[in-house]
Amino acid sequence: MIKQAPEYGKWIGIAGFAGIKIASVDKLLARVQKVAENARIQLFDARKVAGFDHLLVAALNALSAFDIGINISKKIEVEALLYASSQRQIQKAIEMLGISPETREVAAVVVCNDERTIGNAISRLEELLGKRCDGVLAVTEEKGEALRKLFKISDAELEAKRGLQKERAITELIVERVALLAVRARA
Repeated sequence: MIKQAPEYGKWIGIAGFAGIKIASVDKLLARVQKVAENARIQLFDARKVAGFDHLLVAALNALSAFDIGINISKKIEVEALLYASSQRQIQKAIEMLGISPETREVAAVVVCNDERTIGNAISRLEELLGKRCDGVLAVTEEKGEALRKLFKISDAELEAKRGLQKERAITELIVERVALLAVRARA
């Protein structure tokens, strides 16, 4: 998925990748930075991501934080990780949503100034990571339960979203947590 964020003069790309084998997180991240060129790229463990909306809202909030000067980190990609995890501490955010040698499915958020660069960056990621598979971002019943535990979603919160499919309700509750981090940052 590629979306324009004209209010920030940026483009956001979100892609999933399956069948990943990570021998060294540091080496992989260094390689990602080399292929990034003019793009900012953040990788996430896709098992801990509640779909495109989750990452899109996180990226938009990160751009907004930089725009109004309330960013926590010095890099837009790290700020997106903070928002996606709804954490204010980088180490906690990495522990919660970052990749590890056990990660087999990766979600990538790419932020840059133009649509062409987004497409090129995602293509280079595909060469580096392997098979593109946006399906890894979907919230299944099993993944939904894991996300519920990770983001500490209560039965009462789910009950408040009755009428929605459970997996969609979980996604909406996680997106609300992302948005609440922005509210807390502005307070």
